[in-house]
Amino acid sequence: MSGTFIIDSHDIGEAEALLTATYTKVRLSEQSHGAPTRTRVWRTQIGSLDVDDFEYSYDLDYDVEPPDRILLCRVLKGAIEDHVPGRQPEMFTTGEVAAIGALDDTPYSGFVHRGVFTAISIDRSLFSEVASNGGEPVRLTSSTPVSADASRHLVDVIDHVRHTVANSAFSHEPLLAGTIARYLAATMLTTFPNTARTEPTVDDRHDNARALLRRAIAFIDENAHTDISPADIAAAVDATPQALLNLFRVHRDCTPMAYVRRVRLHQAHLEIVAGDPETTSVTEIARRWGFHEMGSFMQRYAQAYGGEPRLL
Repeated sequence: MSGTFIIDSHDIGEAEALLTATYTKVRLSEQSHGAPTRTRVWRTQIGSLDVDDFEYSYDLDYDVEPPDRILLCRVLKGAIEDHVPGRQPEMFTTGEVAAIGALDDTPYSGFVHRGVFTAISIDRSLFSEVASNGGEPVRLTSSTPVSADASRHLVDVIDHVRHTVANSAFSHEPLLAGTIARYLAATMLTTFPNTARTEPTVDDRHDNARALLRRAIAFIDENAHTDISPADIAAAVDATPQALLNLFRVHRDCTPMAYVRRVRLHQAHLEIVAGDPETTSVTEIARRWGFHEMGSFMQRYAQAYGGEPRLL
């Protein structure tokens, strides 16, 4: 596992300064009354996605100015009590998940009881990339999950990202990193209350389906080698993400990203057929086209082309 300590200090003033430099303006106040005050933050990166493991050996109060990003926190030990102005405090304990800093342009404060937790920094713009909202930005409206089941599902997703994806040899690949970030954002929209609209608009239903589909497929064919998202495809063809999703489900019996994976698999197949085993490998080609789990790639390839990929 690659990573490094970005904070490891027994001095609260130093920890406060480092947290401020890394995230946003933070003020800490020790409440353990003489207990050791060690603050540690270990950072692992998946492309541009920051996955941080926090460990506080002491109890503390915190005050935070409005952050640019949301901290998606999975509590491993201890507790976080989050305070948002005008709302009741929310307590998150071992095994629970919270979206700390969920509300835009809103400062917050709270209390950490010897907390150990994983925190993934989520760009707020990702919510609008993965959901349609009639042109309006998609925002979270609470830091608390809508249900215990939703919380458990997100915990499983975070654990998978932290312990499987982050340890993968391909964790720095741009296609993987972008996909994981959008997957986390989409899962958060099913976990936390938000402003996303779920029903298609009248304009969505009256799009010229055939022309729209042709333009979408052409864009995918031209850009499958890059880290494109459903929002990128929708923007390229002047449609909403929901209209695009409906279009592919009806006319291609798949999602837009499933179709992107089909195109990438086909391009990988073409490279394998034409490849020179002395200068490349199946693994390199699969990785170049965004397939980082070779077992899954082999299975997909065999289903599509009737056998294992081989360089001739």
